[in-house]
Amino acid sequence: TGDYNMPIYWSILGVTAFLGVLSYYFPRPQSKLNTDSGQSTRLFFALFIFGYIILVCGLRSDIADTPVYVDNFNGRTGVFSNIDMEQKGWGFWFLSDVFKTVISSDSQVWLFVIAAVSGLCVLRTMYKHSADFPLTVFIFVATNTYLWMINGIRQFLAAAILFAFSDWLFQKKTVRYLILILLLSTIHNSVLIMIPIYFVVISRPLWNKKIIFFIAVILGCVLFANQFTDFFAEVTGYGSNVLETGGSNFMRVLVSAVPVVLAFWKRKQIKELDSPIMDICINMSVVTTCFYLLSSFTSGIYIGRIPIYFTMYGMLLLPWLLQKVFDRKERAVLYALCVICYVFYFMVDTAGLDYHSRILNL
Repeated sequence: TGDYNMPIYWSILGVTAFLGVLSYYFPRPQSKLNTDSGQSTRLFFALFIFGYIILVCGLRSDIADTPVYVDNFNGRTGVFSNIDMEQKGWGFWFLSDVFKTVISSDSQVWLFVIAAVSGLCVLRTMYKHSADFPLTVFIFVATNTYLWMINGIRQFLAAAILFAFSDWLFQKKTVRYLILILLLSTIHNSVLIMIPIYFVVISRPLWNKKIIFFIAVILGCVLFANQFTDFFAEVTGYGSNVLETGGSNFMRVLVSAVPVVLAFWKRKQIKELDSPIMDICINMSVVTTCFYLLSSFTSGIYIGRIPIYFTMYGMLLLPWLLQKVFDRKERAVLYALCVICYVFYFMVDTAGLDYHSRILNL
């Protein structure tokens, strides 16, 4: 049952918290700090935390949509005989065919490698750009974002690879970033949403006309939710599937709005710090909140999955805000509130979640 296997999920949160706190006592030498973030966490701790997450996710079996992926993988016979460019995610399955032919036909090895690639891609950008890596990865785990490595692996693979190349976004290398999006659309076509979003989030200064217009459009879609749902169902081809699904939990809106509210509160100090990277992270967080708001009034399954392309930028933003724009007393209170609230969210969100692993005998 879910209750029996819940300790496996709590163990991920426990390992993350323990190693995160421990890493504060064994920081990197001052001379080796990352110049753009001041990252003080030793790479050993970061790799160990993500290694445990990858281990648990990569060794699972028979949960969520894993059996569907495994059946599809096991049923494939050759690299070129299975190519169908009209199939959703044909690029993903082509790479899977190559993997099966060249590396291993064992579906468990295949699942583990996908989990490893996704996890290491997320680690790359979080480690490089987080002002407080232990807090960033704690939020990643406590919000159960890592569960995408178990359920929705094709979409998360696209999101994780794009996140790994966030430097192209931060440096506004438009052509190569858009080419990457087009390539990743062969893995999951929902990544195409990042093309218009790219031009919204790179705009400065903060709270400019583009981002305000985007907020207004989302609010308009919320006000006319029924018409929007009908339009989305027709355009995407999901049809009645969208109409029959309920909205996502409103708690996700509240959680995603936290860094946005804090950033708006401290907008004067943020303007003085003049950080192009964090300005983009703020815009991404605004987009995340807007999409979660829209999904709570429309479809949690379809619209509610889109924010995975934006939400991890909020995990970079929140620690930066706590480090840079709040004084010592405010920071201590906010850190405590973060831990308490995120643990509560984790507890509610994991209630009843199941876990199976034939290899771990769970």
